[in-house]
Amino acid sequence: MHTSIHSVFHLNIAYSSIAEKDIPTIIENCYWPLLRLIERFPKAISIEVTGYTLEIIQKLDPKWTEKLKELIHKGYCELIGSGYSQIIGPLVPAEVNEKNLKFGNEVYLSILNVKPEIVFVNEQVYGPGLIAHYQNAGYKAMIMEWNNPAHFHPEWDSNLSYYPQIVLDQGNKEMPVLWNNSTHFQRFQRYIHNDISLEDYWSYLEGHMGEGNFILFYGSDAEI
Repeated sequence: MHTSIHSVFHLNIAYSSIAEKDIPTIIENCYWPLLRLIERFPKAISIEVTGYTLEIIQKLDPKWTEKLKELIHKGYCELIGSGYSQIIGPLVPAEVNEKNLKFGNEVYLSILNVKPEIVFVNEQVYGPGLIAHYQNAGYKAMIMEWNNPAHFHPEWDSNLSYYPQIVLDQGNKEMPVLWNNSTHFQRFQRYIHNDISLEDYWSYLEGHMGEGNFILFYGSDAEI
């Protein structure tokens, strides 16, 4: 039984629960361990980070950004983009989305010398008008939550969540979507916080394995 298992850790130093004085601690206790995990498990972990967060880390701990750059260019880790700030796309004017993605790409290139090809939908809030912005910014695919759209489409086969699909906008522009599953990453968080045992967590994960399945077992905050 061959199942592809992957993870995306979302880094956002502007997370509302983080006090400014705690940012160095977050970098040391949350962000550095991620890089060590990537060295241990190449190609198993992707990092999604806002341009603003990268700038702050570069200012406070440039060795971290240099290490991430090294791991990306070695092929150990893929950078997932999201823009300069974690804005909710459908709630702001089109020009704001355009500039946010543009400025984000400029920071990625400046600090990491890479332009990501996959975008993580901010706050997992999708609107069909986003596809054109993503394509104009050079993105080739998106990562979006499965659970909410599936809730409003009970006719969808749940097995679709294990495979990439195609999203269409009003003008028939299309983009591949990789599914993030909030139940998966919340279950992982429960395991990390000792609310459930490793055996319980592994039993849950095994229930979603299958030939050819793709499982994003974690797609949420690194700071948690």
